[in-house]
Amino acid sequence: MSANDIISLLLSLTGGLAIFIFGMIVMTEGLRLGAGPWLRHLLARSTQNGLAGIGMGTCLGVLIQSSATTVMLVGFLNAGLITLTSSIPPIIGANLGTTVSMQIISFRVGDYWFVPVIVGVLLQLALS
Repeated sequence: MSANDIISLLLSLTGGLAIFIFGMIVMTEGLRLGAGPWLRHLLARSTQNGLAGIGMGTCLGVLIQSSATTVMLVGFLNAGLITLTSSIPPIIGANLGTTVSMQIISFRVGDYWFVPVIVGVLLQLALS
């Protein structure tokens, strides 16, 4: 590896880290400004005990994967919307949720796609 390659690697690494930190700062400020009473109430209720926090984290982990959930929780923590101790159960839940969603994918649920489609059509017909 030449000196130019090492310098290029270091510049890429520090530049990427700077962009990441800048994004976290912008997200924190946005959450701090945009967090209305509804979001504060939702977060307080969702993290009031460990089991509720794990449940919330699991749901978010299934829906949007653990890395995005963890970044959201770090943003909430950084914005002062939740405490450090109340953020631990949702992070554990996010990891559980990601595990569950990956396990579902490994079961090849795509082979059974017609079942939810039929249920959806029947629900649509029944409700309209």
